[in-house]
Amino acid sequence: MSPSGFRTWSRSCLTMQGYGPLSGDQRRQLWLGLRFAPILCFTGVAVGTILGSPAVLLAIAATALLGGFVTRKHPFDWVYDGTVRRALGGPPVPDSPPPRRFACQLATPWIVAVAIAFAAGAPTLAWGLAVPFLLVSATVATTNFCIPSLIYGLIHRRSEATA
Repeated sequence: MSPSGFRTWSRSCLTMQGYGPLSGDQRRQLWLGLRFAPILCFTGVAVGTILGSPAVLLAIAATALLGGFVTRKHPFDWVYDGTVRRALGGPPVPDSPPPRRFACQLATPWIVAVAIAFAAGAPTLAWGLAVPFLLVSATVATTNFCIPSLIYGLIHRRSEATA
């Protein structure tokens, strides 16, 4: 894929996540900001899984819960805005659009299930749940392609077609 083809594809992935209104300049300035929360979520779940730690996993699930159901931004977006953004410059991460919030809403029970499996002494089940989660979160962190946002779009396109 050519560099311009990758940029077009990446732009369409951000649009799928609900960031369509951002200008090309804003997207370039937010290249890390929009990936920061997925990177930290991936890292937290990876560390929690490797350690077999329900506590670490539940802490990451709590951030997903807040980002999906409670706050207008993911907690890691606030961390980015308060630290990394200051060093890099550029705009703050915008509020989370509905597809991104939906991704957090799906992640919350998924991460909790991994934690419960470890707590119940079922590491094979925990790893069986964690590996697909890690693949999904690694994909969005590295490419902006978000499978939960795709699902959100399909659900809402279908519901609009039947309305």
